Formats: sequence, structure tokens, C-alpha cells
Amino acid sequence: MPTVKQFFALNLDGSQIGLEPGSTAGGYFCTPLGARVLGWAGSDGIHYCFVRGHGEMVFVVSPSRADPPYVRPLARTFRDFLRLILAVGSATILEQIPDCDETHWGDAVAQAAVGQKQQAVLDAIQQTWSLRPMPDPYGYVRSLQEAFDARTLRFPKPETVREPAWKVTFGGFFSRESRQRSGREVAVGKRFTWDGQNWRVPSLYLCPAGLVVDLCLEADAEQVGTYRAKWAAVQENRRPSRVLREQMEAENPLGAAVRVRAELNGSALPEKGTCSIFWLPDTGDNGTNSAEAEAVRIHYSCSDRSGWLFMRATFAWPGKRKPGIRTLTLVLDPEPQFFPGPQLDDPRPGQTCRLVHPVSGQLHIMTVLDITQETLPADRLPDGGSDWPRCMTRMDYTLEPDLPAGVLSVHDTEPGDLPRRGQHGGVIGHSDGCTAVIVSAPAADRRRTACSGLRFEPADRVTWALSFHVATRQEQRVPII
Repeated sequence: MPTVKQFFALNLDGSQIGLEPGSTAGGYFCTPLGARVLGWAGSDGIHYCFVRGHGEMVFVVSPSRADPPYVRPLARTFRDFLRLILAVGSATILEQIPDCDETHWGDAVAQAAVGQKQQAVLDAIQQTWSLRPMPDPYGYVRSLQEAFDARTLRFPKPETVREPAWKVTFGGFFSRESRQRSGREVAVGKRFTWDGQNWRVPSLYLCPAGLVVDLCLEADAEQVGTYRAKWAAVQENRRPSRVLREQMEAENPLGAAVRVRAELNGSALPEKGTCSIFWLPDTGDNGTNSAEAEAVRIHYSCSDRSGWLFMRATFAWPGKRKPGIRTLTLVLDPEPQFFPGPQLDDPRPGQTCRLVHPVSGQLHIMTVLDITQETLPADRLPDGGSDWPRCMTRMDYTLEPDLPAGVLSVHDTEPGDLPRRGQHGGVIGHSDGCTAVIVSAPAADRRRTACSGLRFEPADRVTWALSFHVATRQEQRVPII
């Protein structure tokens, strides 16, 4: 049986699986008393720990969450914790489970690429203890968290909490303690408006390894309150539709679907990562802001009458040493925005649908070419002792004029069927059902294909939701130096 001592004796690179080294004490307002930290996620103060009195149970502590609980169990034993990591590749993906319905979380797992170094760590864990990946990681974690009594945890009294010192390092992000040298703060005080949103670049930090830049997005408190009230029920629902999820993200006044780049002396700096935390006004009984978010707000003198998104972007120096800085420009690249479109209820071959591009206003005609019932081969599904649904509806269609891949999304409005328990009692799958692969890129003959969720019996009818994903803003260039 794997033990913590045996695990660390392997001297594996834990950062590859979301377990970076750091303080073993935690020290945050929501770190339980008696906690022994196993590792750090590397952003937002997230750390994983044992808690005295709870045996081998592994907990995750998430200080930057907008609302409690900040501490949740992840695994009954350290062995199970490693099996969960083997199933998804990283502890950081497990931490996201409370924030996602199963389909959305499953998409995140599928899209997370496993690098060569990461795979080497996973292989070493699997081979050392002959462990098998956890068959149903989402269901395992959800069941454990729902059954856990949070009242068994104790926390420091407010007066004994150690407020995090203001220290910005290249790899520390907002909240994680770091042994790296602090960067030298250079006050910027840059303000700008981008597509109606008010932004600030208060400071940048010159670190030995690279450049750190902080950005602040401000939103009116009334807007934040209205948004939270409107979407509260959806956020509590574990099975919101994809359309609702995307619409919720699009309407968030503190949403910043943006990629931050930096150009130093006219050349692009290598991007090393970004992180963000929220500060919400008038949280009242709904929770409290994290100590890290409060520290950022106070340090940059941000009003407590507004809502804030704080972003931190890091960039490596182009060489081994910090170069001379003649000019520095930040470039904000917008990500595509969600626009809901019409729905096709049980379409038939030859049927057409008129689509109006939400930005250009151009008319596109979607023509259904064929609707077929197909059965996915059994060897295409996981072998976990469960009976998987395999029936799906396939729709082939064309667009005229055509659109680039990724602009138009076509997907089933209903979730697929859940897998049934097999002879070994195992269940693998999403609580929202099984989703088939959606192929949106046009083939050589301009034919496109969309596939419904997987079901045990062929569906009598399928309703398809159409939506656009289009960038509506131009890039914003912000001269800093």
C-alpha cells in the first residue's frame, strides 16, 4: 500500500500532477487546524492535505473561492487519491469537480493534454504500487463530498490567522507561498476602457526569472448583484444545459475571456501563465472574500463598493538575464463570445435553417443532408465493468456560405444515458449522461457532422441546439513603458 513517505521517497516531480512542493503548514484562513499539506496546485492558494483526526482522508483547500465551503474531501485514502490522479492526470482537475456538472468537467478532462514529463510521473506511480486508475472519478468525489460532515473540521480563530505578506514572485501567483525572491514592484497606474469595461494595470514586477503584470477589472456592484441573483439557481443545479452554461459565462460582468500578451522592446515575451481571483461586494451571509483577494484590493486601493477581477500574467525573460526595458506593451486578445442560435427539433433530410451571423449579419443556410442511427463499437468505450450506451444519432449538414471551424456549434440539447452497473458493480460516466464526439470541422466536400448523446436505445427524435462563438472585440494594445 502506498504511503506518503514512500511517495515522496520516489523524488517525483509533483508539479507535473498538481502537487508542487511548498509550506507544509498551509497558513490560510480556511486551512483546517491539524492540517499537514501534501502539495500545492501552484495557483490561487490551492493545497492538498491530511487533517488530524480524519485518518488518511485527503482534503483540498481552495482559499480563493468566492463562497464556502473552502475545504472539501477528495479521497478516503492516499491510495485512492493516487488512483484519482491516474484517472484524470492531475490533482488540479479534481479540485474543479464542485464547480462543474459532469459533462462540462468531463470535457475539461478530455481536453487536458498529458505531456511527456507528466506521463512519466503517472507511469512511475502506477508501476510502483500496481495501481489502477479510479473508474469513476467524478462520481467517487461527488459521493464522498456529499456524505462528509464539514462540522467535523475546525479552523483558526480570526485573530490568529496570519495575513499573507505582500510578496509577488515569478511562480507564486496570488496566494501560494514561494521561496523565490520577490520581484521589484514598479507602479504603473494605467487605466483604460475596453468595450465598456473599466480596466487598470496598477503595477508590474521585475523578477529574476521574468515579468509579472497585475490587471484589475472593475464592475458595478449593482450589476454583480443582479447577475448573481439571476443565475443563483443555475449555479446550484448540477445539470445545467450547455446553452445555459455558456450564456451564464457570457453575461458575467466580471467575465474576462481574454489572453494577455506582452511585447518587450518590440518582441513578444514567452507566456508562462495567468491566474485570477474575484472580490465581490456585499457578500453578507453568502460567504466572505478570500484573504488573498482582500490583500490585492487593499494593496491597489480598489473600492469596496465595486466588484473586481484580479488577473496576474507572467512572462519569461527572452534570455538568462533581465534585459534593458525601452518599451513595454500589453496586448489583450479577446476570446470568442457565445451567441445562442435557433434549435432544430427532429429535422429531416433536405430541411434548411436560416442562420444570421451575430456580428457580420451575413445570412447562412444550413441544409440537413442525412440523419442516421449508428451504434458505437464496444471497443471505443472504456472497459470498466459497466454497460455503456452506444446508440447515437448522426446528422450530416452543410453551410452556405461556409464558416471557419469552431464558429458554429451544433449539439444535442438532451444529455445521453448514464452507464449501467456491470457485473463488477462499477459505474463510469457522467451524471449528465454520455456524450458522443461532436465533429464541427467541415470535410473536404464541405460536409459537416454532429453526433447526439449516447443512448441505450435509438432516439425517436433529437433536438439540436445551434450557437455561434465569435470574437466581438478588437485586440487592445496598452502601452506601459
